[in-house]
Amino acid sequence: MKKTVLNGKAMTDRASAYAALRAALSLPDYFGDNLDALYDVLSAAEGTVELKGTAAMLGALESYGCKLLACFYDAARENPRFTFRAR
Repeated sequence: MKKTVLNGKAMTDRASAYAALRAALSLPDYFGDNLDALYDVLSAAEGTVELKGTAAMLGALESYGCKLLACFYDAARENPRFTFRAR
């Protein structure tokens, strides 16, 4: 992954959020649709993920959207080869 752009407007529920993440991040078939699995992938990733439409995603996913953002930020803080931006 060099630079990946996610569309937060397409993340209207958990299923659509993980579908968008699977497609954009080329996650393996065995990926479990949960935050722990996402963190594991991101903590070993190299590159940048930019989330556009963050407000729309947060509006749709509410508290789970906050947890999703925290997962990305936590992974970026722990992994020097990975950066995350939300707009």
